[in-house]
Amino acid sequence: MRKHITTVIRASVCTVFLGIFIFVAPALALEVDFGQHVELKARSSLGVPLHELPQPSLFGRAPDRAKATVIGFDDQKRWINIQLSDSREGWIVERYIGKVLATEPDSSPPDSVTAPDDIVQPPPIVEPGSVILPGQSGDQLLRQLKIIYSPLDSVGYRKARDLLYSQIDNKAGIVEGIYTGYHARISPNSRRPRADATARGINAEHVWPQSKGATGASKSDMHHLFPAREEVNGDRRNYPFADIPDDQTDSWYLNDEEEFVKPAPQVIDLYSEGDGSMSGLQGELKQARIKVFSEEPE
Repeated sequence: MRKHITTVIRASVCTVFLGIFIFVAPALALEVDFGQHVELKARSSLGVPLHELPQPSLFGRAPDRAKATVIGFDDQKRWINIQLSDSREGWIVERYIGKVLATEPDSSPPDSVTAPDDIVQPPPIVEPGSVILPGQSGDQLLRQLKIIYSPLDSVGYRKARDLLYSQIDNKAGIVEGIYTGYHARISPNSRRPRADATARGINAEHVWPQSKGATGASKSDMHHLFPAREEVNGDRRNYPFADIPDDQTDSWYLNDEEEFVKPAPQVIDLYSEGDGSMSGLQGELKQARIKVFSEEPE
């Protein structure tokens, strides 16, 4: 009887010890940084364990030698947040990283886009109220606008969104979405602005829709990129901007709210409708669309 009890106690201690050994992740030893691409290495035939949180919270597995992108770390840099090529995200510990890969190009605009050969000078400084290219019109005007004002390079779509959320539209740590006034706190010093924005329900709105030609360098053109509340951006799709009649409106948006009944008269002007229009934005939206169209008139 004594022998049996001793065996059970030893087995229990061993189990606890193994549990601690597996789940207490050491601080990172590899030089792994945000945005880097890595190849995972499984330690068993089951694959690489993926955790929902930076703690034991297994929800799935990735295959051996799967490619992933580093999108964040926990505060102690003991866990690594990754995104797989199938868009799944999860947390792993460092020992499941087989190697750090060379940076892969973005699938849409690369990190550096060279301008056409005929664009050799920065655009001229134009005084407010002056006429640009007087006497020209139609295709000739569009051609000249493209030559003069198309950007000389592009930072790429990934970096453009990082800049959008951490600098361009970040006001003292607050990023406000276009259309609805919805806002979220994102640190200007964040090492993962895109991931922070996604976690807080914000993504990037293309005022000139990607489905209408905003691809290549135009996809990352920051003249028409705006942070937006994710649900509103999805519902807006690529509908034309308009002030639609109230009796034809299905949804009204304000901050993090969505109303399906017409708001009261004293507050209705604060709301954005399903087409994304909002009082005071029309001029800015027109400028953004004209800018993109002048760069890529075809």
